[in-house]
Amino acid sequence: MHASQFSQHAERRLQQCLIAAALLPICLLILGVGFAFELRQLGLVGLLSTAFSGTLVWFTLQARREWRAVASQLQQKQQQQHAEFTQQLQQQADIHAQQLAQQLTEQHAQQKILHDEQLKENSLLISHLTEQVPGALFQLRRNSDGQCAMPYASLAIQELFAVSPDAICDDASALLERIHADDLALFKQDLSNAEHALERDLRVKLPGNLEGWRTCHARAQREEDGSLLWHGIFMDITERQQQAEDIKQANARADAASQAKSAYLENMTHEIRTPMNIILGMSYLTMETELAPVQRDYLENIRISAEHLLSLINDILDLSKIEAGLLEVETIEFDLHDTVAKLCKLMHSKITDKGLRFETHIDKATPHNLRGDPLRVSQVLINFIANAIKFTQHGSISLHIHCQEQSADAALLAFEVRDTGIGMTEKECSRMFQQFQQADASISRKYGGTGLGLAISKQLVELM
Repeated sequence: MHASQFSQHAERRLQQCLIAAALLPICLLILGVGFAFELRQLGLVGLLSTAFSGTLVWFTLQARREWRAVASQLQQKQQQQHAEFTQQLQQQADIHAQQLAQQLTEQHAQQKILHDEQLKENSLLISHLTEQVPGALFQLRRNSDGQCAMPYASLAIQELFAVSPDAICDDASALLERIHADDLALFKQDLSNAEHALERDLRVKLPGNLEGWRTCHARAQREEDGSLLWHGIFMDITERQQQAEDIKQANARADAASQAKSAYLENMTHEIRTPMNIILGMSYLTMETELAPVQRDYLENIRISAEHLLSLINDILDLSKIEAGLLEVETIEFDLHDTVAKLCKLMHSKITDKGLRFETHIDKATPHNLRGDPLRVSQVLINFIANAIKFTQHGSISLHIHCQEQSADAALLAFEVRDTGIGMTEKECSRMFQQFQQADASISRKYGGTGLGLAISKQLVELM
């Protein structure tokens, strides 16, 4: 019999016992009243009462025993049912827990598979990147005692330093020994300073007496143990350094050739100036004698041509000195107004011969006494004024000097030469101070000149 059926049977029996226990006294009471009425007639009322009471007590005790027995069985069955129910719940909980643990295990396994696949893809990507980078990626750890190791180095380190990544994993001495001793000292000094990024070109010595250049770019982070972990890249710059060295040597050869050319020009101009000065001197002396008009005209042409040639020789001499670095600028005391007055007197005849007006304007704030090179100041102004005379047919030429800045021991002066000549376009102004440059070929044919005067003036100003 199942526990549920037994429980229902026990409940019905218990209910029957309770009903019987409740109805029995009533039935006995009715019977007792009937017997009492009969026995009263016979005088046996006391005996009847005693018998009735005993019978009632017996039936009551019997009903209680039956009820307790049924209640005890019912309690035992309930406990058994509770134990069975608890066991069933425990079994279901165990099954559910096993299913949940299996699901979690499967999910964890799937996640691990995805994670492993992602790591594999990332590893392949990093490996591909390190192979394609034009250099060797590395990690270099510098301990507090100065010892260096490379926990990571890409395979390109073998090509750059002829050492394998495994050989320098715990001790980087094999790589550091490849670096030139002079550069190694500076490189180690850089490795000890994490405040700045590491950028240094290094000379390396490779097997087979081969030499090359490597450049290192890296940044550091400080670890908890006090060591410095550098992350960076080594790159081969041997070809670039060789090109730079070739350019340096070519520049040196060009400078030597330029200096030789300048020295040659300087010597030649000195050799030419001597006979030219003699020609000019003899021309002036001859023109002081009595001459026929045709002879005087011939001598005047000789004088003009000789002066032009001497001016050209002087320009070439100055240019050669400037390029050779032999032109010296003096620093002496001079009076600016006196220098300008001498300049005006020197240029007066050339200006008046063309029927031009010449004016000078010196700002009142311009100091009189200065320290500098009055000869070079006059040379620059002569070039400017001569250039203005050459290109001005009518009108005037003016010299303006004003002080832009002045302190206790220095002054910044601005010199301007203005004329009413043919003028220049913006394009012509852009190359005005270049050597051997004029507006166009027709200018040289019509007005003469070599295009050196303004270029020399610019370099003289820069020297001063």
